[in-house]
Amino acid sequence: MRRLLCGVAQHTAQQLLCVSEHVRTTLALPNSQQQVVHNALPASFIEQANRASLPYASPQPFVVLMACSLRDYKGVPEFFALARSLPEMSFELVLNASAEAVATYASQHLAPANLTLFSAAHNMHPHYQRAAVVVNLSRPDEWVETFGMTILEAMAYGRPVIVPPVGGVAEVNVHAHTGFAIDGRNLPALQTILRLLQHNGPLYARMAAAARLRADAFSPARFAEQLVGAFRHLLPVAGAPSIAAPSPATPTSVTQHQTLASV
Repeated sequence: MRRLLCGVAQHTAQQLLCVSEHVRTTLALPNSQQQVVHNALPASFIEQANRASLPYASPQPFVVLMACSLRDYKGVPEFFALARSLPEMSFELVLNASAEAVATYASQHLAPANLTLFSAAHNMHPHYQRAAVVVNLSRPDEWVETFGMTILEAMAYGRPVIVPPVGGVAEVNVHAHTGFAIDGRNLPALQTILRLLQHNGPLYARMAAAARLRADAFSPARFAEQLVGAFRHLLPVAGAPSIAAPSPATPTSVTQHQTLASV
């Protein structure tokens, strides 16, 4: 399917919009006009997230949250191992799967006492409100995130994040400023960073504030601004004379077809 869609875009599109620089460079399509237009958070989500006060110290209890599909390549086994190695913290794993599928997985994989599993949640706000840190442990050589909306939502709440060092999600995070870029299989590094954020309140507070500020760059207004910039060459020039519409009795013909593809 990806090959088919890329072929269609390559042969029919005059302009390409990519959701991240990672997508643009990975696809490497030859089309000359290409822009990156990052996703945006809904205004309603931002409004609710902004109601949460920014922390002045590391939260207690210290809750580490991950939300993903129920696939090993998304880092689920690594999250289990991380929780098991840090009994002083609490861990929440929200899986995009049915309650039955989560129960089956839990019966086959013993979860440590400090890890709570949740099935698919339509409302993630309570999880972000409880979280101290939100992580994405996808394996970089098996699954590269094209963007990372969950991470962006967490940052809107002022939550420092831990993400893989590659992919679109790495473009959302600013390493050592809004969070950290760490391979999810590097357990010692994850332990070190989480303990640092738990015990260094001033550092945690600075990163929390930076995360929310960074999320502002992905507002609906910024999204609209990027779209206008991408299509400005199609907009009428201010002050240019208007062209009268043809009479209904006058036949018209389309002499040029322009196709836009969004990747």
